[in-house]
Amino acid sequence: MTPPPEVSLVASATATACQPVTASDAVASIRDGKYADAVAGIRAALSAGKSGDARKRRLPAILWSGTFSRRAIAGLIAPSGLIVADLDGLDNPAQTRDTLAFDDHIYAAFLSPSATGVKAVFRHDRAGEHAAAWADMEAYLSAKYNLTPDPSGKDVCRMCFVSHDPDLAHNPDARPLPHHTPPPPDPPPAAPKPPPANPLPRPAGDIKPGVDFNTGPGIAMVPELLASAGWTHMGGEYWRRPGKTKGGHSATWNHNGNGVLKVFSSSTPFNPEESYTPFAVLAMLSFGGDYSAAGRELARQGYGTPRPSSAPKNGGATQDNPPGAQPGGTPPESAEDRIRRLLRECAFDLTKPPPPLRPVFRLGETIICTPGNLTTILAQAKVGKSAFMQAAMAAAMTLSDHIDALGITGRNEHGKAFIYLDTEQAPYDFWHGVDRARRRADMQDVPAWVYAHGIAGFTTADARRAVAVKMEDASLECEGIHAVIIDGVADLVNDVNDPEECGQVVAELHRLAIHHDCPIICVIHRNEGEKADSTARGHLGKNFIRKAQTNLLMEKEDEVTLVWSNRQRGAPIFKKDAIRFRWDDDLKMHALLDSSSTVRADDKLAEWIDLAESVLQPGERKQWKELVEALQDARRTPDKTPTEKTTQRWINTMKKLGVLKVSYGYYTLNPDITPPPA
Repeated sequence: MTPPPEVSLVASATATACQPVTASDAVASIRDGKYADAVAGIRAALSAGKSGDARKRRLPAILWSGTFSRRAIAGLIAPSGLIVADLDGLDNPAQTRDTLAFDDHIYAAFLSPSATGVKAVFRHDRAGEHAAAWADMEAYLSAKYNLTPDPSGKDVCRMCFVSHDPDLAHNPDARPLPHHTPPPPDPPPAAPKPPPANPLPRPAGDIKPGVDFNTGPGIAMVPELLASAGWTHMGGEYWRRPGKTKGGHSATWNHNGNGVLKVFSSSTPFNPEESYTPFAVLAMLSFGGDYSAAGRELARQGYGTPRPSSAPKNGGATQDNPPGAQPGGTPPESAEDRIRRLLRECAFDLTKPPPPLRPVFRLGETIICTPGNLTTILAQAKVGKSAFMQAAMAAAMTLSDHIDALGITGRNEHGKAFIYLDTEQAPYDFWHGVDRARRRADMQDVPAWVYAHGIAGFTTADARRAVAVKMEDASLECEGIHAVIIDGVADLVNDVNDPEECGQVVAELHRLAIHHDCPIICVIHRNEGEKADSTARGHLGKNFIRKAQTNLLMEKEDEVTLVWSNRQRGAPIFKKDAIRFRWDDDLKMHALLDSSSTVRADDKLAEWIDLAESVLQPGERKQWKELVEALQDARRTPDKTPTEKTTQRWINTMKKLGVLKVSYGYYTLNPDITPPPA
């Protein structure tokens, strides 16, 4: 028997870290039901007429083409000799799988997570030549079965989500595909149409090339971009993706005049959970998803406002273009006309409603952050504000529903950028703070979309500029921003009592939040002796409190930190219902305490009793190691096993609550504790 090839596994659609596995183990996990529960949830959602895309993107995925150091073309370590075909639009997926099972070149064939398609894994001998192997497979499937694989598989690091199929086909001794000799090439197809030069010179102002393109010829150009990329226009707003020959549409463009592309298929480079403007479509189809390159080309064509650094040293003045004139001699825009233009751009339009409000973070059940808004954290020194911000980072990072994020929820499911700028802590404290957020999130690594920077050594001007630069760069790299935290926002001004400077900084941060469609969370100190509900740090605090969507107050009573709010646009968090946390010596981090709400405390106690009873019977005794292993088994998921540190935290919590008793090294259920009434 041929030794099994080595392939790679990633934890989810947004993960880039790769874990090596043998192809035979990957096949066995799909056949033997390792992912059965997760896949059943996707199929149940589809049966109920709901979308299963979000669930599917949380599944682990296999990179069949080889072993990778990270999920990227440049991360390929060694090819596996395998290549996968994604076969969609099938009349009878199970029959197609069973037909392929008799093919000598098939290594494995199984139903997709949705059970509406088939994943067919072939052997090939084109070592290091993925494109040639793809051509062999495409020609073979077409000639023998009249099947067309999804062309997105041409990417060597293309993910294939795991599934569950007890009837899958597996042939470890599959033979390599026959080599395909292509016919003489046709004349090369026309390259995607480049963006036309901007027909109208733009006045000075804060206009990005992409925004300028969206409001210019971009709307008219999207159909041409889609057609040149192989999409089929089905009439009206409906489009079908490349490689799909049956069934309905795959996307809509400009639905009800909204000016965006909405893709419903997960078999394209587009994310079904996002909407794409003309600039985003241009970047995805003509620049391979490189938004920076697309923006540079648009700027070269005259879109947007050039950066100051790109202007000639003489300020752009020539004989044909005197100072203040636009290229071509167009008269400069007057101050009044600029205001008129800005007012037109933000005027109410009944035909263009905004998208639904998207909660980014909640504290308990209360929404505290939404895109385009500021949130402030008002706190005196040493009350745990940095721990609270690190908990927000953990809430964005985590893949688990069972971590202690100090009452904060806000998972970054789409892998957008998360920016954390710390203006106060020394490098040692900053590093350990971010690492503590990682441990709190129960993660092995910090996700690539987390951008954490300790900028305590920056000047005020550099720190202020760093916010805008980092947001711009991270937004392009991750196609958007989940949230920004500035721990120590007072360091962005020279004088917190200068009304002009403070007003400018707050207005600029609010503008950035709106521009990047994300919340910015700002931590502001209160002076010692100030009342909890007083304004903070002079004019800076007054401006933030007036502008912010939510103003959270943090104060300490004895050793317990309370987080509450009586100044926000939504429902308040009264002090009697405050989130409470304190330092835990066993965990070496802050831990959430029970809320003053009896119902909530009872629910938590019931959860801990359920956990204990899942691993211990009345009267049963277990030693430490036995209890840890039992808890890991009880809470194991298809892609994750709780660490020993996590189970240690659980055990310590159950001891503190009196759920567990320990005597002479043996742990037992406490017979004197009973679940609270339902």
